[in-house]
Amino acid sequence: MLQINNNIEISNDDIKYAEKILLKKWDSFDTERRDFIKNLDTIDLQAVPWSWKTTALLAKLLILERKMPFPDWSGILVLSHTNTAVDEIKERIWKIAPKLFDFPNFIWTIQEFVNKFLAKPYYISKTKNSINFIDTERCRNLIDKNIFLFYSKINKAEKDKINHIKNWNPKLIYESYLVSINSNIKLFCEGKEVIINKPKWNTHDDNYCDYTDNEKIKVYKAIIQLKYNLMSKWNFSFEDAYFLWERYIESYPNIRNILQSRFKYISVDEMQDMWEHQISILEKLFYKKHLLNHSFQRIWDINQAIYWWSVKAENLWDSWWRKTIKIKWTHRLTQKIANAVKFFWLDYINFKWNREILNSNKSDISMKPIMLVYKDIHLNNPLKNPVIQNNKILQKFTKIIKNIKDNGYFTDVDKIISKAIIWSATPQKNQNWTLKFELSRCRAKHYFYEYDEISWKAKTKQWFQNDKDYLVYYDKSDKSLKSKYNNIINLLLRILRNLDIKNINDKYFNKTSLLKYLKENYESDYLVFRTNLISWSKELNDSTIYDIAEKIDWFFPDIIKLLPWNLNITLNIKDSDFTEWVTLSDNDDEKINIYSNNWIDITFWTVHSVKWETHTCTLYLESSMHWNEYNKIKKEPYIGKKFTKYSSTRAKEAMKMLYVWLSRPTHLLCYAIHEDRYNELKAIDEEKLLEIWDKKYIDEIS
Repeated sequence: MLQINNNIEISNDDIKYAEKILLKKWDSFDTERRDFIKNLDTIDLQAVPWSWKTTALLAKLLILERKMPFPDWSGILVLSHTNTAVDEIKERIWKIAPKLFDFPNFIWTIQEFVNKFLAKPYYISKTKNSINFIDTERCRNLIDKNIFLFYSKINKAEKDKINHIKNWNPKLIYESYLVSINSNIKLFCEGKEVIINKPKWNTHDDNYCDYTDNEKIKVYKAIIQLKYNLMSKWNFSFEDAYFLWERYIESYPNIRNILQSRFKYISVDEMQDMWEHQISILEKLFYKKHLLNHSFQRIWDINQAIYWWSVKAENLWDSWWRKTIKIKWTHRLTQKIANAVKFFWLDYINFKWNREILNSNKSDISMKPIMLVYKDIHLNNPLKNPVIQNNKILQKFTKIIKNIKDNGYFTDVDKIISKAIIWSATPQKNQNWTLKFELSRCRAKHYFYEYDEISWKAKTKQWFQNDKDYLVYYDKSDKSLKSKYNNIINLLLRILRNLDIKNINDKYFNKTSLLKYLKENYESDYLVFRTNLISWSKELNDSTIYDIAEKIDWFFPDIIKLLPWNLNITLNIKDSDFTEWVTLSDNDDEKINIYSNNWIDITFWTVHSVKWETHTCTLYLESSMHWNEYNKIKKEPYIGKKFTKYSSTRAKEAMKMLYVWLSRPTHLLCYAIHEDRYNELKAIDEEKLLEIWDKKYIDEIS
């Protein structure tokens, strides 16, 4: 039993209570998880994939909720980088522990925390006005609407340069943000200060002439002024909110004490995915080395920090003073897959596992990972006429799955989820599939010629340019209705913003406020609206877009008429254009980015898109991003040896990518490796290589 923080005690009986709610009858928390649940010190928790770390966090929250209110009436703060983890917490324990989701507690994303407790209060204190919105997409739309008005206020030379940069790299205009450094305002984008250079396009080095230093300074200041223009109209991107919190801390340093008194227990999930300035906020607000009666716990797996914004390990894991608890047990990986995965950790940890795949005799039949050895001739070649598109490696993968399925390997799963994943799917800028082909620089189409980048665009958040885009570019791989449902609501919100329709607080509607307004004021219409949303989501596919658009054209004006401005409008979405990223097929059953063979479907995605997923079978395909992954790192991890300490940023990046895809599958892991690279590994230590990996050549019959 541990006692700390408001004299709170977490006992074994408390943990039994949480187990009954969160776990199956035959499951219980092991010693590692019990130690974490009981611990209310300031610590770091480092966990392996599928370690039940979020479940252990939920157990701790359930227990703490029963002990509320605390003697000092302080609250609990739980933050994550994305909505995914927050939604999981809410879905699993909201009905059981409702007090957690009410004052003085706050369970949300880091972005919502910054917006509510830092950005909005500061802006109101300085301007006496409330923020109109904090939303990057809407800021982008406003830039598109007002860019020409802004151009009219600067000279033509600067306008031409900004327009040139905008066409070359739109992110520098749309996604840049302000940072206050020692009271100096700097322009940042993707975690780095913006450096203005003249776009080179295809200009030869001998003919290229960069802007002068004076021209660069003027353009830099002009972009900053564009950002200020948006802010002056009470409009902020998500990134701009962090600029406000910096100014807030500078102006009102006592806010730290206020927030520390409000929140005595702080837990941050998926810490490795935070931006460095997000980490900085949390550390400045809630970390003091000797802060009494205070718990600040960070939950992370640094080996999965695969995004460009992810904080560097040396800037985050200052474990020389902060105690680190490690959870080594994985409930996803079998022993044989774990034996391969553990050597790709930057921060090496010896996995423990309790998963077995049993046959009818209760014997473990789990398989070793497989290296699929291919040659150049097995790749698709876009330069050939006719184009070679044999998809040989995917064929082999489906054949392996079918063979082991027929032998009863997947009897413990309801549905086989198989994915092929690649790091770098599309050519680099100024490359073209048909103009540049190098077998040493593989991309998605070299393995799967039908790969369609728009499916990836639809899976990530896109800036829809036209109304009909919302009905065209939803996530085709989402078997639930969520992607379609959200797109249809977002279409209505877009229409409302374009009409400048706001709620009674003079704010633009969002999904939550719109549904709440309709439910509270027009319950019968609200129920019809929800019914239609579900019905349209079920019906929507490539061949029904026109029909759904026609229904929306008829119904949305009735909803809009109920809103405060009581407008009578007509819509014509059905006859509008869509952004032609891809030619649509009339085939209702078309599967985009899904390869089918032997009655097996393989979904083709990138590493970043599958990071939070669990698969039954996973195939990793080599690609080239600043050199092939294999060439960036040492050979030791492939042959079961701890890696040599890496100083190269590219090598660390490759190790984390490899670790993420290796740790996805529960049953079958395959790695497509070129014959030359396989032979190189075999020459180093063939015995150790084959101890960890099986091998199959693409041309083998079996």
